[in-house]
Amino acid sequence: MGVNIDLDAERKLCTFDTELLTDFLDGGREKKIARRALENRILSVPGLYEGIGAYDALGHEEYYDKSVEKATKLLSVCLNVENRMEANVTQLHGTLNSKHLLEREHNIKQTELGHGTNLRELQTTAEYDPETQEFVFNTPKLESMKWWPGGMGKTVNYVILGAHLITKGQNHGLHTFIVQIRSEEDHTPLPGVTVGEIGRKYGMNSNDNGYLMLKNVRMPRSHMLMRHAQVLPDGTYVKPKSDKLSYGSMVFLRVVIAKEIGKWLRKAATIAIRYSAVRRQSEIEAGTPFILSTL
Repeated sequence: MGVNIDLDAERKLCTFDTELLTDFLDGGREKKIARRALENRILSVPGLYEGIGAYDALGHEEYYDKSVEKATKLLSVCLNVENRMEANVTQLHGTLNSKHLLEREHNIKQTELGHGTNLRELQTTAEYDPETQEFVFNTPKLESMKWWPGGMGKTVNYVILGAHLITKGQNHGLHTFIVQIRSEEDHTPLPGVTVGEIGRKYGMNSNDNGYLMLKNVRMPRSHMLMRHAQVLPDGTYVKPKSDKLSYGSMVFLRVVIAKEIGKWLRKAATIAIRYSAVRRQSEIEAGTPFILSTL
């Protein structure tokens, strides 16, 4: 299929070098070349790209299954693919003791049905039991249900859980823990765990966004990410050097979101501008096409 004649005519009117602009948007010529090489490598793998709208007619379950299949193929091509938020949380708060747990398939759970960025009001609790050296996790109310995290509906066995740490009767605020929610043997929810998928959404239906409720779920003390704050075996709380360290991963994520939004806005603007260049309006003079001009 050739290039639309109206679009080709518009491109010929361009007064600047589009490759130089692409270099700028990609962060340099080398990064542009690397991006294009990666795109070509991915698109050359059978089944990774099957055309726009190829899965529109699929049911919800089929869409998820197809996405898992494609993700598996993608990982075989790009073994360094990682979720930035999860990686950042583990880098900021993890320790060598938690490394073997962090290597398992997991994702981060902070947002609750009734609370999002209002971290102080999150209701999920992790109460330390010094007799067994375990944390006891609970989501005490309906609004404290973990809600929306991707990958939780059907996929992961472990989560990085944001919960209020309680030890020796004192609440020390939000901390992060590694919590197993499904069996590694048969993938069924563990005792005290209620987990599932929230269903179809307006977008990103390839992602199994889920919900999670916990009732007296116990995990060993080593499941707390203790690079900064710590809980000693007797329940003594050791404060981090700065309380702000607890929010480092969230600040990082918001920077990433702002950066990624810029990329998506570029794509949206490109689509809109291209469409405005090819959508013909009613002819003012017979035989003379009139192109919608929006810029």
